[in-house]
Amino acid sequence: MLGNFDGVHLGHLALIERLKEMNESQGHKYALGAFCFEQHPTVFFGKPASLLSTNEEKMELFLKAGLDFVIFGDFATLKDMSPEQFVSDFLVERCKCHIAVCGFNYSFGAKGSGTPQLLGKLFEPYEDRSVSVVSQVRI
Repeated sequence: MLGNFDGVHLGHLALIERLKEMNESQGHKYALGAFCFEQHPTVFFGKPASLLSTNEEKMELFLKAGLDFVIFGDFATLKDMSPEQFVSDFLVERCKCHIAVCGFNYSFGAKGSGTPQLLGKLFEPYEDRSVSVVSQVRI
């Protein structure tokens, strides 16, 4: 599960549920986790971030919702990777990601140039890997 999680709200819980459904459909083959940044990207650029939870609280909430692990990445280390590098080198090779779930407004790669649609295209060449994009959750 990928995102810049400001906390764990209903939209994020929808991502977790999709991830669990996809894993179930594949026979529960994979450990389920979330990838987010240790420091929210807006803070890195000197802007205030209105966060709902601390990293410790997010981890606790993610685990309580059914995830097995949380990876807190370093934004400064990854921010200049192209979308292609982020998927091939980081997600596929380093994280061994088989199921990627993100929200409709997810961006990744240098200057946020990657879109959910591009994420799906970049995963296509890899066997036994899939991407799902979750629409906006409204109450």
